[in-house]
Amino acid sequence: MCSWPDGPGLIELDSVDSTNREGHRRAAALDIPTWILARMQVSGRGRQGTEWQSIAGNLHATLVLPLGNASEVSPLRSFVAALALRDALVAVNGNNADYRLKWPNDVLQDGGKVAGILLESAIEGCSGRLLIGFGVNLAAAPELPGRPEGSPPPVSVAAAGRAICPKSFLGRLAGAWRRRECQFLAEGFLPIRSEWLSHAHGIGREASFRMTRSVLRGTFRTIDPDGLAVVEAGGVRHRVAAAEMMIG
Repeated sequence: MCSWPDGPGLIELDSVDSTNREGHRRAAALDIPTWILARMQVSGRGRQGTEWQSIAGNLHATLVLPLGNASEVSPLRSFVAALALRDALVAVNGNNADYRLKWPNDVLQDGGKVAGILLESAIEGCSGRLLIGFGVNLAAAPELPGRPEGSPPPVSVAAAGRAICPKSFLGRLAGAWRRRECQFLAEGFLPIRSEWLSHAHGIGREASFRMTRSVLRGTFRTIDPDGLAVVEAGGVRHRVAAAEMMIG
């Protein structure tokens, strides 16, 4: 079993509605970075309120992160989280799989979605807390018969050849997060952005960016220093803050 790193706290639960919701309930009482790990979620959520299917043996975890006066940079933590998650996956499976980062907050394994990240600000009245939810298909991938056309198929870590229990994987992830967070605080976003781009999925390719009320189709060029996607369409470069990206 991977040892637990010094510094962050850990709360282990058998079952919750979702670890992010549990993080909202506990945020005001947590003054140090604290991980919430649940063996099962009954109402897991993804981005834009979508359902996240929770399967026994997969990772369902949330980091409650006190930010002090640095809440203005909280959206950039999604890139810190993505790199930390990739670090943990590579530590488990080595070169047996190709891990790519899909904007804004997914991790792909050999082209399939193996993990998702969900960032939320803490509940009203508890400012300065960021919740970072992690869902990782460690043991099994969910069946998604209604998956949108063009979206990556779900895959599991076990399919790449290595079985690992959620708590052991979380130990690796917590250690990787601490290293990446220290890098971010010491060096800023520039090196995080550069390394994220070196592992990015879809740079230079045609893609559709599906927003709440519109769809932008163009070439995914890069992410800018604010973490926004830069999309070239009709000779104009657009900056996209939040969308579902579909390559092809």
